[in-house]
Amino acid sequence: MTSRITTRSVAAAAILLASVPLAGCTAGDAPSQAKAVTRDTVDRDVRAAVRKAGLDPAKGRTTSTPNGNAHPSAVDWFAVLDTPQAEQALPKIGAELERLGWRAEPVDTFPLSYEKSDWSLVGRSVTEADAVTLAPGESLLTLSVTDFGP
Repeated sequence: MTSRITTRSVAAAAILLASVPLAGCTAGDAPSQAKAVTRDTVDRDVRAAVRKAGLDPAKGRTTSTPNGNAHPSAVDWFAVLDTPQAEQALPKIGAELERLGWRAEPVDTFPLSYEKSDWSLVGRSVTEADAVTLAPGESLLTLSVTDFGP
């Protein structure tokens, strides 16, 4: 009779434990734990990825701060580099973006295409550009990020 009570007690305890949500694992807790992705977050991610690729973020230019005011829904970074340096930087930038939580979203015309929250990033290296005169052996490396939020 004792083993029968013990078996029922163990079964009851297992049922009770299975119905108790684990701390931090309930669906209601998810939004409070998720960090908002802001323009500053995206800017830090882009600079970190550029730095990880061996480039100096300060040596590139941005189009997101016209007249010193940061555009709230865009982050851009571009630089003219030697073509081999630009081509080698692309996969390193992509790897760092993934490490920082960006999801790859392949787009045929851009070797770098990532999303994080409502932000979308595209990047590539081109040897010819309409607005920039490039010397032989130079490439324009561009990263352009836009917030497509609500």
